[in-house]
Amino acid sequence: MIIANREGYRKMLTEFKRSSLSSSKTNMKNLMSGESRLVCGSGMDEGDVALQNQFEHMVCRQITAQRAAMQEIEAAMERLDKGSYGICGECGGEITESRLKIVPFAKYCRVCQEDRELIRKSQ
Repeated sequence: MIIANREGYRKMLTEFKRSSLSSSKTNMKNLMSGESRLVCGSGMDEGDVALQNQFEHMVCRQITAQRAAMQEIEAAMERLDKGSYGICGECGGEITESRLKIVPFAKYCRVCQEDRELIRKSQ
């Protein structure tokens, strides 16, 4: 099933990557330009500064998450080229098409992903 729609998945992954890259560029530009600080002006009290720092930290975390997503997309494209796209990296079963539409770079089927998250939470 996955092989039959290889180009469709490639297109979906490419679009997902393009969107993530565009959002990351915008976040980085705003962070580097200090655009949000210009809005606040120089009359900031300690609470305003703390809130601004928290906002900038959140933007940095978004950029980091977007970078990780782009790396996952690249890995998914490699799996697509190798013929292992849509195959769970844990149990070897098929990752459902509905899951791949939501998370096109998924490495694990829903059950294995849930198991991994439960293990991570319990540690």
